[in-house]
Amino acid sequence: MEIFKILGRKIEIEDNLENYAKIRIAYRKIGEAMCTAFDEFWDKYCGSIHEVVELAPCFFENTISFLVKGAVEGLISNEIYDVDEDTFYYMHKEEFFDCSFMDSIVNKYEAIMRTKNQSFAAARSEYEYNSVSSSRWSGGGFGLTGAVKGAITASALNFIGDAVAERRASKTYNRQIEELDSIFENKLRELYNSGICDFLREKTWELSINTMYAFFEELEDNDLFEFPDLDHEKAGIIYKNTMKRGNSDILAKNLIDCIKLWPFEAEYYIALYKLEELSDEDRNAIENLAELMKVDERFLEETSEIRLKRYLESTEQHMKEYKKKSIIERADFVEECFYMGLYGSGVFGEDYGERIISFVNDEARFITEEINKYDGTKIDKKIENFLKENDFSSDVSNTLLIVVKCAEISKKYPFFETFQDEDYNLEL
Repeated sequence: MEIFKILGRKIEIEDNLENYAKIRIAYRKIGEAMCTAFDEFWDKYCGSIHEVVELAPCFFENTISFLVKGAVEGLISNEIYDVDEDTFYYMHKEEFFDCSFMDSIVNKYEAIMRTKNQSFAAARSEYEYNSVSSSRWSGGGFGLTGAVKGAITASALNFIGDAVAERRASKTYNRQIEELDSIFENKLRELYNSGICDFLREKTWELSINTMYAFFEELEDNDLFEFPDLDHEKAGIIYKNTMKRGNSDILAKNLIDCIKLWPFEAEYYIALYKLEELSDEDRNAIENLAELMKVDERFLEETSEIRLKRYLESTEQHMKEYKKKSIIERADFVEECFYMGLYGSGVFGEDYGERIISFVNDEARFITEEINKYDGTKIDKKIENFLKENDFSSDVSNTLLIVVKCAEISKKYPFFETFQDEDYNLEL
């Protein structure tokens, strides 16, 4: 359990909630990856409604297969060995893997195509009727020329009449077919443009989140997890009503209550962080809690101005004090400042980042000279290769090499741990 104190009030984060947050962010990343895969699938293969109906079910079948496989691997990593992919899927199929959302699209498509085929068939029948139903000539001749001559003339005229009738019917039929084809192509286009892409993308995301809940259920059934007592809806109502009143006396209390009920909503942290009565310790606690709960980047963006001021004050204070420290401690501080500079460049702008990096470069040169008097250790080749592979600019690379060497001497900050990518780790 971790405890965070904000304005004298405690927020207790139990292990179950921390595990929930960890797995939740892993599945949100999986969901984002699945949505990216859907976007690529749609752009490449779904240029028409015909292709959507034909290929989308295959995409979702593959998506579910991928999600189920990942969930089972996660269960195995938590030492649950009695659930395979088929078992997991069929146990949770009705609640979490229902793909009937495709039915509404397919039914609308089939209704349009059925009506189109019926309309085309009716036009064909009319064409066939009109092409053989022209008025007929009968034999008997004309005037006094006789029956034989009359019969030949009537036969010839009938052939001519049939040909003329068929041409007329054919023109009418072709015009009808073109009109019908245009009408139904417009209907199919309207269906394709009716928000199907956004709808299916949302369902892709839902499948990922549903897999998470199925995964949690398996953990709970094996006594490895217990759902934390959270209430997303209640937190939202409290927040909305509190912000309407704007009563400063209850604002802090209610925002903290909102975080307790649903600690994943950035808006609650932002509103709390901006309160003027907070101390540095309070804001540190909010930042640490937001990081632990994996709150999204809106918190960092919306609070950047306040945090910039705090970082500058903190950094300037450190800069005044660092010269009193030993070479090893100064090396640690240079590395810390370097990462503050990189972080600050992205959040606070280039000016802040350049200011910190400039300090880092100057100090790192001095420290390196001091270290080289006593230690000629060369930079690890692995680190040099890492820098090349990750395409850092030359200035940043040089700074990194210097700082890494300082950190190696201090033996406190293993370099590669800083740059390890987060994986979709589902182990508690």
